[in-house]
Amino acid sequence: MFHSAGRSPVCFCQFRTATLLSVLLLAACGSGEITMSEINDANVLNNQPATLREGGEVVTGTVVEKTAEGLVLRRVPYVDGFPNGLIEEWHPNGQKKSEKTLKYVARGPRDGGLMPAGPSRTWCENGTLQVESDADAGGSPVGIYRNFTCTGQPLSERTMPIGPMKTWAEVQGSDKTVLVEEGTTVEGDGWEGVHKQYYLNGSPKLEEHWVAGALDGTYRTWKEDGTSLETGTYQAGNKMGTWVVNQGTRDQVTEYDESLFIDSRYSAPFMSAAGIYIGAATALNNARPDLDKARYFIDEGLVDVKKRLNLLQPQPGIPFSTNRWTYPYILAGSEVLPLLIEQGADPKSADSEGRTRLFFCIYSLGADRFCNAADAKQMIETGIPVNQQDTFGNTVLHEVVKTHTYIGGIVTNEKRHEVGTMLMDAGADPDIANREATTPLMLAVTARQFPLATEMLNRSKNPTALDGNGLNLIHLAFFIPLGNQVRFELTPPVQDFLKLAVSKGIDPLAPLGESGTLKEIAEQIGAIDAARFLTELKAGS
Repeated sequence: MFHSAGRSPVCFCQFRTATLLSVLLLAACGSGEITMSEINDANVLNNQPATLREGGEVVTGTVVEKTAEGLVLRRVPYVDGFPNGLIEEWHPNGQKKSEKTLKYVARGPRDGGLMPAGPSRTWCENGTLQVESDADAGGSPVGIYRNFTCTGQPLSERTMPIGPMKTWAEVQGSDKTVLVEEGTTVEGDGWEGVHKQYYLNGSPKLEEHWVAGALDGTYRTWKEDGTSLETGTYQAGNKMGTWVVNQGTRDQVTEYDESLFIDSRYSAPFMSAAGIYIGAATALNNARPDLDKARYFIDEGLVDVKKRLNLLQPQPGIPFSTNRWTYPYILAGSEVLPLLIEQGADPKSADSEGRTRLFFCIYSLGADRFCNAADAKQMIETGIPVNQQDTFGNTVLHEVVKTHTYIGGIVTNEKRHEVGTMLMDAGADPDIANREATTPLMLAVTARQFPLATEMLNRSKNPTALDGNGLNLIHLAFFIPLGNQVRFELTPPVQDFLKLAVSKGIDPLAPLGESGTLKEIAEQIGAIDAARFLTELKAGS
């Protein structure tokens, strides 16, 4: 029954002119009909008076929306012109669409407000529950909010207003969902405890720890293939300790603990006294040390040689951090080394690029006064690991082969062979791959250092390994990476190497990508001697 101010109860109905839908205002009363204004569906749940009688008088009652065939689509109770109570909706197929309770709250003499009051649920047209939620007497969300796909797979589950939550994502081409985030929300921004994110393939994407609304504890992110992307530690929202960021072909290491470093007030004069020179071309013994002055800094307790030297200028007012540092032992003049060892310096220490003193010895091979094979051997005997990898994944054996400019002058292939052989005698592994999937053996072949490459191949335990482009050692013997070209050159050292490679199980006629085999390429460019040689190699294998 509907009540209007100053009138007796009446019964009325109104039909839209459209044939598909009709709106009925139902009352248990006798005859009588009043023409009503059209109900604006956009206002039914929009905090505005929606149902007015002619003359501006508000209505209390139930609005039922039906199809022309009489199927109920919506049932909305009204009080004083506002939806108020349990609102129900149905899909055109008759399946329940939603049910929710709204409460009218007066805000002033001319308008009012609507807020949820109690449970709310919606269903898909196939009858699958899609959303369920709840609200307290004040309209605030409470309980567990859940959301599902129309195939019944979860999309979200959240404790309201704060608390444990989970989120799923739909997998393209599938009716399945996968968990992509979980954690516990708190008031304001942030989380509490462990917060995790995942990729669609299920592999971890992020794991972080929160305490009292701030990041606190270990922090890790990963690439989609499972490779570590960033690792570190937070304390009360601030980065602490060592952080490592994967930058593809290298790792960037950043330190946030200033206590690990030599006092910046004395680091520069101590470096000068210890013969440490940092420049574009860093080499061992590149500056004249002052042993007496270096001892002064140590004896006075101004410098702890077990700590690191920050190579970046500290910024006033900015929390300490550095991604470029070294240890005194790594670059000090040889005259100062006994003093550093006496004071506890570690010969095995590595700098921010993962390089030990042995690396800088190799960089200095261009001048015997800086470093030679005997110096390198002596360093290894102090305990410096011969297979230490830098942040690019290179070992000192990689560095012997690489074609970079060495300090002091040109390094001959004969000297590379001498030093490389000495390193392998000391345990250097020619099969260690760097971040580009390239081994020292592969580098030696590409650089056409065949005597050294042959020595490495004889010691290799994985001769059939492929490089990052899928090329084997025989491919690399003819391949010129910079020009993406093939050069057929059959000198005696090349032939000896190729014969050894075949004896190690490498196929001389394996396809070179989409270009065909080396034999086919040789035939196409008229290198018939190379084609015949490769054929003979295959036959002899």
